[in-house]
Amino acid sequence: MPKPAKHLKLEDAERGIYIDFEGTAVDPPSFLGAAWQDGGTMYFRQLVLEPALWPAAEAKSTSVDWFIEAAGWGSVAELRSLAEDEVR
Repeated sequence: MPKPAKHLKLEDAERGIYIDFEGTAVDPPSFLGAAWQDGGTMYFRQLVLEPALWPAAEAKSTSVDWFIEAAGWGSVAELRSLAEDEVR
């Protein structure tokens, strides 16, 4: 018999890190968006994973919080560290 679903507490949802990959169904993801809250501050990071899109991200980098993920999954590892260090 399957285990009953675990209910999420409001405080856990508020401390969550929400991640969304964007791309096509047949290719690796082009973007990764991550959002979280720390105290009263909301954070959003858009990681550009697809090398062909890096020039567009660089052009927008002064007006939007874009990060170019040239080194593979380093920024994803940083999100994981954030989650683990803060027990999220």
